[in-house]
Order: sequence, then structure tokens, then C-alpha cells
Amino acid sequence: MTIPANLIAGLLASSASHPISLSITAPLSGSTIANNTTAEAIAGVASSIAGNITALQYQIDGGSWNNFTFTAAASVSYSGGNAGQIGAGGHTVAVKATDAAANTLTVSSSYSITGSPPAPAYSWTPYYTYNGQNNYLTITHATANATVAYTQTQLDAHGNAVATLGMTTLGTTDVNGNFSHTGVASWTAGAWTDSVQLYVGGVQVGAYSFVNSSNNLYATPSYTPNTAPNGTQITLNFAGSWASSTVTQTMTFSPSGTVVGPTVLGFTDANGNFSSSQTMTWGTDTSCSIQVSLSGVSQGTYTFIP
Repeated sequence: MTIPANLIAGLLASSASHPISLSITAPLSGSTIANNTTAEAIAGVASSIAGNITALQYQIDGGSWNNFTFTAAASVSYSGGNAGQIGAGGHTVAVKATDAAANTLTVSSSYSITGSPPAPAYSWTPYYTYNGQNNYLTITHATANATVAYTQTQLDAHGNAVATLGMTTLGTTDVNGNFSHTGVASWTAGAWTDSVQLYVGGVQVGAYSFVNSSNNLYATPSYTPNTAPNGTQITLNFAGSWASSTVTQTMTFSPSGTVVGPTVLGFTDANGNFSSSQTMTWGTDTSCSIQVSLSGVSQGTYTFIP
């Protein structure tokens, strides 16, 4: 039997032989609450004259029954769950109490929610990681009590897979759909980037890329000499950078605005070394800016004059 909370007191007064007394104080029947970032706990008091209250459960909009956490006693103040953040409109929460003599009583409270719940947000940082470095996953306002998992593929500098990881579970979102996890970067030999897909409740909610910064992606190449009249050779050198990576450059001349590239100059060797020379041809321009990249990651911009 389900009895509205605002009628229970009168019914108990007219039926004093009922052993259980049960109330819902939040959300109050007829009340209106707002969707926000704070959980709206379901709360009230249950007591029995026939023995301790041994079970307390709640149900939202006729869904599954969920247990409150409490210590059995003749009179119990309960609080838990989340009556908010479940969508705007009318809702009903029911609470059921059971005592040691197997008596049960269920009461309900009808209320409404205004506005819309906050949009889910997902963050996994930092982008550049090295072996042993912490990375941080933060989820807010997602599906409540949902499994958080991910898949992973690590790639070499040419985009070939060197390591894969199937669906791996990290934990479960809380009743507000929030979750946080601190991981530790672990790179397979030869891996340069890491492609990660995030799943919440079995649904992909985001994709993230990480770059292995422990492999000297930023090699700070030298490009000399910066004063280079017509016919002068300029030389680009990498030392100890990422192995077998594509080296590209883009040249921008001024004041003409002529752009040459991006041009592939070649590839670093197995030790991450590289050297390339070219002859400067100026025409009427008075400066040249050259941006150098290693497998698509900018390594710096260099300025040359005739």
C-alpha cells in the first residue's frame, strides 16, 4: 500500500495500531526544486513500536528499489539517493520501511523539478605525457551509477599501431554522475601517440590523444647561418630527437608574402638525428621565416636575412 506523505500522519492517528511510522521530509510533497550541481537527498524518519527498522528503500518514478545505508534502530533518520538532476517536470519518490517483525509501510511524495540538469563534461589531461607521469580524468554530470571504461591504441611516429588495449574498466560514476581517476602514463617502446576512447555506461562519450613527451619530441634543432645571401647554403640539424620521424618545413618570404611548403625534407634516423642543407634564393625579399616540424609537431621558427 502506498500512502502520500502528507496524509500519513492523519492515517496513523486514525489507525494507532499500525506499528510503523514513516515520513518523507525531502523532497516535500508539492515542493519544487531546481536542477543544479548539488544532489537533492531523499530524507525522512522511520520508526516502529514492534522492533527495530531493519530495511529502508527508495524508488523514483516507479523505477527500481534502492537501499538506504543506516544502522537498525527503533527510530531511524535516513538520507541518501538523489531526487534532483533527473530532468525537469513532475516526479514521485516512494520510501518503504520494514521492521524486525516484517511489518512494512510505503509512503510517497510528489514534487517537480525546474530547468535542465547541467550538461555532462569530460576532461582527460595533460596532452603531453611521459613515462610515470600522472594523468587526470574528470567526469561531471554524466549518467549516474554508470561504468567508466576506455580502450587504447598506441601508435608510432608513422601512425602504425604498436600496442592496443581492449575495454578496461576504471570504476563507476556516483549518484550525481561524477567521477575522477588519476592514472600513470606507461608507454610501449616505439610509441609516439596514444589514442584513447572513453565510455560511460557502454556509450562512447569522448576521444583523447596523448603524446609521448619523454621521447624528446621538442629537440630544439639548429638552423644556420641566419645571414644567408643568394647562393648560401643553410643547414638544419637535429640531434637525439624522435627516431624515424618526418621532418617538414614551411618558408614564408617577406615582403612578397610568398609561401613555400610545407615541404618534406626527410626523416630522422634510428637515433633521432637529421641533417639537411639547401641553397637560399632571395629575389627582392628581405627576410624569410622558416617553421620546422617533427612528425607534425612544431619544433620552432627561424628567421633568415640576405
